[in-house]
Amino acid sequence: MLTLLVLACGPSKPQLTLSPPNPTTQNSLIAQVDTLDNGFDDDLPLEFLWLLEGEETDQIGGTLSSALTERGQTWEVQVWAVDNGQAGRVASDRTLIQNAPPLVAIAAAEEQSTDTPLSILTTVTDPDGDETNWTVTWLLDGQSTPFTEEIIDAEQTQAGQLWTAKVQADDGQDESAGQVVIRIY
Repeated sequence: MLTLLVLACGPSKPQLTLSPPNPTTQNSLIAQVDTLDNGFDDDLPLEFLWLLEGEETDQIGGTLSSALTERGQTWEVQVWAVDNGQAGRVASDRTLIQNAPPLVAIAAAEEQSTDTPLSILTTVTDPDGDETNWTVTWLLDGQSTPFTEEIIDAEQTQAGQLWTAKVQADDGQDESAGQVVIRIY
């Protein structure tokens, strides 16, 4: 007589990819998992667990908000399928949160009059709280000028000119830039 012994070993290990590949504090972490089924074309539910520096957190969804991350932290996600109350093998992936470059915002009217000073309003912030240095350079009709402030006296402008303000920001690790073009009327 032949006896067949069937051992329940639970669902197979999911295929997991943690994205984006080099996240900063500006990126939410997303655990992308291939769907597993139970052999009857029924998708199996997935369980997620996020770990910070190897310690379990209370985060359990497939996405970890960027608001919870800081530069230099190592985050790991674990995921497994569940079938009839039985947990499958665990897949895991981890990533290191990288430096986020400074954010540069420049506000200015697209057209400015020769009667008023040529001006921009610059805001530079760093998502990681790093001290940030920034500079302004101005181009007149595509050519360099000596101006390095946010405001240029009205006497320096003439109708028909095209001014470009460029802002370069540096947090000691990464750089960012922004620019705005202003027509003088």
